[in-house]
Amino acid sequence: MSIAHPSLRFELRRGYVSAGAKDPGTELGGPFARSILAQHWVIKPSNADQLSPTIRELVRAYPSVIRLPIQWGSQDTFGHVNNVSYLTYFESGRMDYAARLGQYLSNETFLNIYQGKGIGIIVKHLACKYKQVVEFPDSIVVATQLTQLERDRGTFESVLISEKTGKVAAESKCQLVCYDYTRGTKADFPQYLLEAITRVQVPA
Repeated sequence: MSIAHPSLRFELRRGYVSAGAKDPGTELGGPFARSILAQHWVIKPSNADQLSPTIRELVRAYPSVIRLPIQWGSQDTFGHVNNVSYLTYFESGRMDYAARLGQYLSNETFLNIYQGKGIGIIVKHLACKYKQVVEFPDSIVVATQLTQLERDRGTFESVLISEKTGKVAAESKCQLVCYDYTRGTKADFPQYLLEAITRVQVPA
């Protein structure tokens, strides 16, 4: 259901990102990551049929896809989803991507990413392009992929699709930086995180 962005696949194949220490844990795919990926709103090949054929085609190239209902409280006084809520949905998409990385990381390493400990990632820049309004009742599909990867940073691109219209309602681009929370400085992506990204972006 997913393919890697061509430029990313080129960088991964050449080993562009510097290697680092191995994952300090032993057992990969811990209980926290499994519990997230077991949620019904996480789209996998086993439940992708809940998406319309049109939307399945739109998200075909994305390794992370989630489906969320619009909440009444997400609307503003104009009767459509508030612009800030789009950013929250995109954040949920990025966290789902992180959960998929968790399949290939130890539970300790994965929890560090979620809790801001050790080596993790932080947002440096976030942009959102609004294309159409979304109104209650509706469900939205958020698809996320990594399109650029450098030694110490990467860029996620995401789309938010309205099930009611079957069209992209917003697009987001987010640059994240690899960060060492212990030292309080930027860091290169360690090898274990690079390998997890490779397996999520370029599935066997």
